Amino acid sequence: MHPDVVALTLSEDHAVLGVLVPGDFVDIYVTETTDDGTSTRLAAGAVYVIDVIESGDEFGSTRSARLLLAADEELARRVISARHAGDLDLVRVAR
Repeated sequence: MHPDVVALTLSEDHAVLGVLVPGDFVDIYVTETTDDGTSTRLAAGAVYVIDVIESGDEFGSTRSARLLLAADEELARRVISARHAGDLDLVRVAR
């Protein structure tokens, strides 16, 4: 049986410089800007990385990490909501 999966594409500077491998766990933070200022919050913690695909433009100046993350329905909803709410950053965590 395969886990449910959610996909994220982030520039490497928001994805641990792209130094992620399958089997890692990441915390996902979202930074939102409102009229009251900027705030950062944990959107999802200890999310399991299923796969990582690095990509870049033809000159290598814009690199991104495309991630497949294990997610149940609630986690997928939080990740998708955070992606639309602001900028995402990943932190690799020990588990």
